[in-house]
Amino acid sequence: MIWVFTNVEYFQDRTVREYIGGSDGVSLRIAKGVYLRTGAFKATPIETIKRVHIDTGILAVTSKHIYFHGKFRSFRIPFKKIATFEPYSDGIGIHEDSATSKREIFATGDGWFTYNLLFNLAQLFSED
Repeated sequence: MIWVFTNVEYFQDRTVREYIGGSDGVSLRIAKGVYLRTGAFKATPIETIKRVHIDTGILAVTSKHIYFHGKFRSFRIPFKKIATFEPYSDGIGIHEDSATSKREIFATGDGWFTYNLLFNLAQLFSED
């Protein structure tokens, strides 16, 4: 164990898809109270990325892994599976080396210290 951060907020970037478009058509009266409607709906999907708060908990750093433990989520990320570290003013973003991975953000309160700690540990122990 090298360092433990408490009250860490864990966020994830999620892709949200919305459809924007309109409909077009005609209604024809066949009888009293009976209508026939013909038409079409055409929409374009718009994807946006939203940052979602997942949990709050403890972030523990060892020489080989990052551990997060919260009320709803607990997991471990090996340093060798991390592709990039992204510094923020109040935390760090981590992107794992996977085709389907999402950016994970940990708000620790001190982004510069967190980034330097994790980045240097990953470099130092990557040979093991």
